[in-house]
Parts: sequence; structure tokens; C-alpha cells
Amino acid sequence: MNNEKCRHSFNYICACYQDWHQGSRRPAHPLDLPLRVLVIAGVLLTVMGNWEYFHGRMNIEIALAVFGGPSVLIFGLAMMASLQGWPSFMDDILKNYEPVDVDAFLVLQASVITSGKLKKEALGLWIEQERGAIATKRPSSLVTEKKDVGEGLL
Repeated sequence: MNNEKCRHSFNYICACYQDWHQGSRRPAHPLDLPLRVLVIAGVLLTVMGNWEYFHGRMNIEIALAVFGGPSVLIFGLAMMASLQGWPSFMDDILKNYEPVDVDAFLVLQASVITSGKLKKEALGLWIEQERGAIATKRPSSLVTEKKDVGEGLL
């Protein structure tokens, strides 16, 4: 990962951590809207299927609505529940991050494994360690540019 992308990703992680720490609502997940549509479809299928069934009209489509509607509803609600909360959101962000301080990241992973979820305190400690590692790391592209400029002046 190049230095600019690394810093951008880390800054995004820090901003999300600050929002989580302050009790803000997490950013919308890309599947929020489709899952809400799925839940509404499940409710409509269930209500309309039962309406038709209780009014004496029964055919295969009505039976599918009566039994399929609650299934779609339960599936949509279960998926929405799995997307809720900051820990799962931060977990998705951290999956794609390449840490500078690998040892600190391994400690964070061990903390998640032992506690069963990502905790704010553990993430805060990791962010401080990663910030220190990023500050001490000198980008290799800047070192080579300075060397080339220095040789040109001699």
C-alpha cells in the first residue's frame, strides 16, 4: 500500500473511531437500503397473502405469499441485525487495512479473539501505537527523491 493511501485509510479509521467514541451513529452500510426494501417486501407479502387467504381465495401464489412472506421478513431482519453497530463496521474497515505496526495489530486481533468483539479501548490503544509507527516511518519515495536531488547539486 502506498504511503498516501495508507495515511488516508488510517485517517478514516481515526475519524470513525472518534465518531464511535462520541456516540455518533455509524455511517450507512451499502446494504442498508436493499435490506429495508426486503423487509418491506416481506411485510407486504405476509399481509397480502393472509388477507387473500382469510377471504377465501387460495391458490399457489397465495400459499407462497403466506409462507414466503414471513421467511423473507425474517431473513431481512436477521441480515439487518448483523449489520448493526460500530464493532462490525470497524471490523469491515480493518479487514482491508495494511498496518505499519504489525505487532500492535496482532495484539488488537488477540484482544478481539479473547473478548469476542472489537472494543473501543483496544481500538484506541492500537490507533495510538499505529500513529506512532506511522510518524516514525520514513517513506521510501521521499528518501530516494532527496538522494537524487542531493546528487544533482554536487
